[in-house]
Order: sequence, then structure tokens, then C-alpha cells
Amino acid sequence: MLLLLCSLPGGCALWPWSHEPAPSESELRPGVVSRTLNLMRGSPDRIETAGRKGANRLHMEVQTTPQPLKLSKTRRLSVQVRISNPTKKTLSLQFPTTQRLEITLQTADGRVIERWSEDRAFSNMIGHLAVNPGERVEFNESLSVREARAGSELMVEASVPGYPDLVSKVSVTPEP
Repeated sequence: MLLLLCSLPGGCALWPWSHEPAPSESELRPGVVSRTLNLMRGSPDRIETAGRKGANRLHMEVQTTPQPLKLSKTRRLSVQVRISNPTKKTLSLQFPTTQRLEITLQTADGRVIERWSEDRAFSNMIGHLAVNPGERVEFNESLSVREARAGSELMVEASVPGYPDLVSKVSVTPEP
């Protein structure tokens, strides 16, 4: 039994009569099998970093209807958000909740008058959105324009939570 314990790295260091030095950090490094299994499993940090870096290769576009926006006839502004992948690789976005986008309606001075996610509930369920090469994902939502004023420029901003590079804006000037 003593022989078996002393053959293990650091095994003899447990015995008070042992004078062997403690193993260095390089000796405690995982073996080839452990490193291979960890590589196949993947590191969450590595995946998250790769996802954040890949997001800047996606293109995001926002369109609104109706054009022109007539406040006397329209109560809601339709917003279409397109995320397209012009690369030759599938790009994936990781999300900590079920929310995939945020849309705001802002005045020219940046005051938010309508937030799309404000009256919605999102669960804390991890998910991802994969966009294949040459394809796009579309979201069709709407915003209330009840606080909009005719003749004042408004900004519709769409963004993807957690991805600061994925933001797109379009200007809308309501008519009476």
C-alpha cells in the first residue's frame, strides 16, 4: 500500500518522513486524454467569445411601414428587423433569456417614448440563434405611436441584447 501511494504524484508528500519536493504546476497539468476530452466538450468562455466576435460579421437592417407615417390613420408602426449572414460559415448568437431583440422609438434628443420589450415577459432560458451562410432571420414587430408628434423626427433603433455591434437605426418623420 505504501509503495502504491508513493508512486502517485504527490503521494509521498503526505508522509511526514518524505523529503520529495511538491510537484510543480507543469507536472500537475492535465494529460493528453483530459485535454482532448475538454477540447471536444468545449469551453463556455471560448464559445461565448467566438459568438461575440462572429456577431460583427452579421448585417442588421430595419424597415418600417407605413411610409409615410400618418398619425391620423396609424396607431402602430410596423417594424421589420432582418439579420443576414453574408459569410460562408454559420454564425450563432447565444442568449441568456428568450429575448432575441430590443426595439425602441426615440425622439431626436434620445428620449425613449416606446420600448418593445416593456410589456413582454421573457424567461431565463438559455438559447441560441443560428444564421446559415447566405440566409437571413426576420422579426416582424410593432410599436405604438401614440406619443409621437407630427413633424418631429423619430428614431427607430433595433438591437440584439448582448451584442453591441448588432444595432440598426432608421429615421421616421410622422405626418398629421
